[in-house]
Amino acid sequence: NCDCNAAGAAFAKRTVREVCDALKSKLSRPVGIEDFNRGRQKKSGDLKRSQYPAYHMWLSARDMARIGQLMLQEGEWQGKQVVPREWARRIVSLITPHREMNPPSARSLAFPTRWGYGVMWWVWDAPASEGPFRGAYTGMGAGGQYITVLPEYKLVIAHKTDLSTSRAVTGGEYQTILHMLVTSRK
Repeated sequence: NCDCNAAGAAFAKRTVREVCDALKSKLSRPVGIEDFNRGRQKKSGDLKRSQYPAYHMWLSARDMARIGQLMLQEGEWQGKQVVPREWARRIVSLITPHREMNPPSARSLAFPTRWGYGVMWWVWDAPASEGPFRGAYTGMGAGGQYITVLPEYKLVIAHKTDLSTSRAVTGGEYQTILHMLVTSRK
């Protein structure tokens, strides 16, 4: 998540605000995030190893779904443009195609989903982007937290795990769940 860490550090330097505080005022309130607890949002890391700390966000499944819905609606929430439409489109557009992903093992045809990358969102890349996955994108968090948006179905899926149990959900396991959900919809 180096890109998220670097973006958070750049944001904090440029705005002189903590990312978590901005999350509360600029996103949480306008979108009606219900379970936001500023005390649960953490910044951590060994600044001797990296100048970019990690930003650990805690969101409920309900609030993760709201963020997915906000993205599905291209940054609009209840008639108000919370995220500029062009930016909402840009960050979920393919920037790094699957064939250019690193490490090279991520390009394997055996890899269950052929994701490319946008700006902090994983984007389905052809040929995996056919049918229900056309235009689809996913935000991934630690241990199996996922927000997946399937524009073809106008569907948002929020997947949350209980990290206190140390039982993470792998990408492959999530893909199995996702494909079962999509298949059941047909």
